[in-house]
Amino acid sequence: LIVEARRYYPYGDFASHLIGYMGKMDPRSWRALKSKGYRVGSRIGRIGLESAFESELRGRDGGIRMEVDAQGRLRRILERAPWAAGSNIHLTIDAAVQKAADDGLRNSSSKKGAAVALDPRSGAILALSSAPGFDPNSFLSSDPDEVRRTIAGVDEFNRAISGSYPPGSTFKVVVGAAGLNEGRFTEQDTVYCPGYLEWGKNIFLCWEHKGHKRMSWYPGLTSSCNVYFYRMGMKTGGHLIEKYARLFGLGAETKVALKGEKKGNLFGPTARTKAGRSWYDGDTIKLSVGQGEMLVTPIQMALMAAAVANRGTLWRPYYIDRIVYTEGRPEYRQK
Repeated sequence: LIVEARRYYPYGDFASHLIGYMGKMDPRSWRALKSKGYRVGSRIGRIGLESAFESELRGRDGGIRMEVDAQGRLRRILERAPWAAGSNIHLTIDAAVQKAADDGLRNSSSKKGAAVALDPRSGAILALSSAPGFDPNSFLSSDPDEVRRTIAGVDEFNRAISGSYPPGSTFKVVVGAAGLNEGRFTEQDTVYCPGYLEWGKNIFLCWEHKGHKRMSWYPGLTSSCNVYFYRMGMKTGGHLIEKYARLFGLGAETKVALKGEKKGNLFGPTARTKAGRSWYDGDTIKLSVGQGEMLVTPIQMALMAAAVANRGTLWRPYYIDRIVYTEGRPEYRQK
C-alpha cells in the first residue's frame, strides 16, 4: 500500500496559525472518522482552519488497485478511483495586511507576539498573526522521522487567541468610556500630573517621571497620562469600570471559529468578591491603567478597538468570506 497526500502551501509560513497544518490521524481520531471513509494513517487538519473546516476541505480519496506477481511486478490494473478536490474556502484576510503583520512580528526584537486587524464595519478578520510561525509544508514529508523533528520544533501556541496578557494603557479607552458615558467626569475636567499620585501610604507613578502637568480628557488620552487616569478611575469607580469591560467583551471568548481560544480574566470588585476577597482603592487605581489581575487576549482588544471605531457595535469576528462547495451544495456566504 503506497499512500501519497497532496497538499501545498504556496506562501509557506503566511498566516500559519490561522491556516494550520495537516498531520496523520491517531487511533482515537480514526475511530471517530472511519465511518466517513477515512483510512488508517489519513492526514487530517490539526489546528487552524485546516482543523475547523476539515470536512469541507477534505475532498475524496482516489486510488489504483493493482495485481502484481510474486516479485511485485505489475500484471494488470484492476480498478481506478479518481480523486476529487475539496471545497474552496475564500477568506476575509487581506494579504498585504497579513504579510505586514507576519513580517513585523518576525523582525521584532523578541520575534514573539501577536497581531490582529479587523474591519470595524463587520468584524471580518483582515490579519491574524502569531509569532513564531511555521511552514505547514514541513508536515507533509513521507519520512515520519522528519515529521517528528518538525513537530518537536514548532510553536503551535496561537498567541492571538490564546495568549492572555495585562492590557496596560490600551485599557484606558474602557475607563474613558465608562466615566464619560456615565457622567462621572467630563472632557473638560482637569488633573495636575506631577509624575506620581500619592494615595494613602502608597505612591503610584506616571510613565513620564517629570509629569504631564495640567491634563484634560483628550491630552490625557493621547499622552496616556497615568495620573490622569488614576484620578478619573477613582471618580468612575471599580464597579463601573468592570461593567464596561464586560460590555466590551473582556473576560469572554469572542467565539471566533478557531480551537484553543481563551477568555482572559475579568478583574474588578464583583470578581474579587466572588473569590472571597476585599476590593481596595489601590485596586481601582491599578485597574484604571490596565494593571492588576486583568488579562486579555489580542483578539479581544482588537474587538474593543473596532467597537470604538464603529461607535458601539461588538462583532463576532470571522475569517470565512464564502465557501464554494464541490458537490452541488449551494454556496455559503458570510452575511
